[in-house]
Amino acid sequence: MFNRSMLQKTAAVLIALGVWQAAAMLLDQKILLVSPVAVLIRLTNIWIEEGFFASVWFSFCR
Repeated sequence: MFNRSMLQKTAAVLIALGVWQAAAMLLDQKILLVSPVAVLIRLTNIWIEEGFFASVWFSFCR
């Protein structure tokens, strides 16, 4: 039961990411709809910047 539920949730997330990626590629306007790949790359870049975690923590505490 748990495995089937987890599989369905994983499939739903992958489908949503696929639709997002396809829409971003079809639109081809980064200012309007950035791709999930670009978001992941940017997130990995800012993850290591100084002050990132402090900013996130401040936002959560507000």
